[in-house]
Parts: sequence; C-alpha cells; structure tokens
Amino acid sequence: MKNNIPVLQIKENISGVHIEKITDTVFESLYDSVGQLHRNDHNVCILLNRGSIELMVDFKNFALSPQTLLFLQPGQIQRMVCFGKNSHGWILFLDNKLIDEHARLMIEEALFNGPLVALSPADVLWFTRYFELLYQTYYDEALDNFHKPAVNALVVPGIYK
Repeated sequence: MKNNIPVLQIKENISGVHIEKITDTVFESLYDSVGQLHRNDHNVCILLNRGSIELMVDFKNFALSPQTLLFLQPGQIQRMVCFGKNSHGWILFLDNKLIDEHARLMIEEALFNGPLVALSPADVLWFTRYFELLYQTYYDEALDNFHKPAVNALVVPGIYK
C-alpha cells in the first residue's frame, strides 16, 4: 500500500493569513507535524532574526539563517530537519488565493534556484518591521469589523517587496 504524504492546512487564521513569532516553544509545538514529510495547501514565509533552521524541501536540504527569507509554495514536499535553540523571527502562513498572478510569477522567478532569498541589511530591517506590524494587527482584537480587511491589506506589501 502506498504511503500518502499528508497535506497541512492553515489553522486559526484570519481570511487565509496566520502569523507567529518564532520561538523554541512554537517550534516544539509544531515539530510533531512539520518534522515529518508533508505538503502545505498554503504558502509559508519565514524570516529568522536569530538562530538557524534546517529544512528539507523537495528532497534537498536548506539551512535558513538570519538575513535570508524562506518562501515555501503549496504542494512542495518538506519537513523540518532541526532548529537551533533560541531561534527568533517570524513565520507567516498565507493562503494561495491571496496571491495574484503577477505576484505568483514574481515569487516563482525569485525562487527559481531554491526557497531561500538572501536579504540586504535594509531588506532585513524592512521585513522585520513589516512582520511586527502584521503581527500586531493580526492579534489586535480592538479593530472589530476592520480586523480582516486590515490584516489582508497588510499582506499585499509583503508579497510585492
């Protein structure tokens, strides 16, 4: 009998977006599922400000370190091999429906040689501020009816950066 590779879905999201701060606790809670071969039905974007992560993507190993951005597309076979203790940064889960065709083509072109994109110090600062603002907005329940539109409006600049 064939072994099927499970497809993970975004959980606890606002209109197809979910963001978390990367901490040892977050990785430990995710490791049971992401430490095994799987695919996602969504995009994943990771920025490390400190630490390291080793991932296998489409059967090739990649080491993520600060000043690199990792972008995983739906359907890629992946698993987390290991993560460095005291790693900090951001992980963004994004429904593919939120990415228009133009952005999708830009992402595919940027990722032609693999899922890692080297960032300049200015880019690291921009993405760090971007993820901080998105995170604050995502968890700000005082926005009431404007919550989902505010989160979705913030996703677009990150896609086109």
